[in-house]
Amino acid sequence: MISDAIIAASYFSIPFALAILVSKRRDFQFGWMAWPFATFILACGLTHVFSIYTLWVPIYGLEGLLKALTAVASIFTAVLLWPLIPRILAIPTEEQLREAHVALAEEGRQRQRSEFLLERFREGRGQ
Repeated sequence: MISDAIIAASYFSIPFALAILVSKRRDFQFGWMAWPFATFILACGLTHVFSIYTLWVPIYGLEGLLKALTAVASIFTAVLLWPLIPRILAIPTEEQLREAHVALAEEGRQRQRSEFLLERFREGRGQ
């Protein structure tokens, strides 16, 4: 019973953490995926609560129905998630973005140097 209670409490906290994450990082293009996860995780938490309750009250039919709904939520979440994996993996990492920034800065310095030399060349030719 204690394990089920701890698991349920953890499951109930995760959707709140996801909601905070999604509300604070509105730039994350897959934030909508937090809601199917939250639904699935809440349903999992409820199954643990029902497991505790059925220790005293035999509501196996209702518990079975909740588990069936949890199964539907899990399938729905999985079906949405798998096609997103390639798109999520295509998002540049922080290191890749840092490297691109350094490369762009170097390219900017090279351009400035080239423009400076071109200006000096034109001045030397009297143009």
